[in-house]
Amino acid sequence: MNADRVTGARLAAWWVSTITRTAEGSVARDRRAEVASDVHDQLADAGRRGALGAGSRAVVGRVVRGVPSDLAWRVGLELRPGRFAWHLRNPSTAITTTFVAMVPLNAAADSAGTRARQLVDYRVPLWVATDILGVCILLLAMLALASRAWPGWTAGVESFQPGSRLERARRCATATLGIAMAGSAVFRFGALSLVGGVFWAAFAAALVTYLALLVVTGGVRLLTLGRYLPKVAA
Repeated sequence: MNADRVTGARLAAWWVSTITRTAEGSVARDRRAEVASDVHDQLADAGRRGALGAGSRAVVGRVVRGVPSDLAWRVGLELRPGRFAWHLRNPSTAITTTFVAMVPLNAAADSAGTRARQLVDYRVPLWVATDILGVCILLLAMLALASRAWPGWTAGVESFQPGSRLERARRCATATLGIAMAGSAVFRFGALSLVGGVFWAAFAAALVTYLALLVVTGGVRLLTLGRYLPKVAA
């Protein structure tokens, strides 16, 4: 089979593997099996009609259109009370996700105070939202540290094992980015602005580290699409 004709299947397999990577084992397996079955049926039908290339492009479209619902599904899984202990044992996923949401809020809040006049009226709610997310990140980080001192909080909870040392370092760097940005936002003004400056310096150092790790592992990540070679009856 021509490789470019299964691009959609590879993309779907890569995306569902990524979105379920740190989910509960049984839930992740069910989701992957469901997506694999849907993609196989769609491409098999396209192959019987002699339109496998069009079927692959249709799968790509389904993956792209389904990203918001997939993200909402994953967030819903992680917000269950039963997952809190897992996040204490493995805080990097929640910290990184909250950090991704915090970045545009922080940028908008900065712009409202300096450059973007159209955002001036929203300066206060933007900074309040940024501070709330920052406090959530810092609180989770402190609770995660406390759970190391009191292991009973996370007794019986499995620990996520990254696939390599580079991945472990990258997860650590992204979590550090989130914590550093949270601290710089929360302590940016007032008597504790010096603390905010220290957090900002830590953010700059973590960003340089993360970019270096990204350069080292970027080629490998792109090549992972080649691992997903579905068997489709043409």
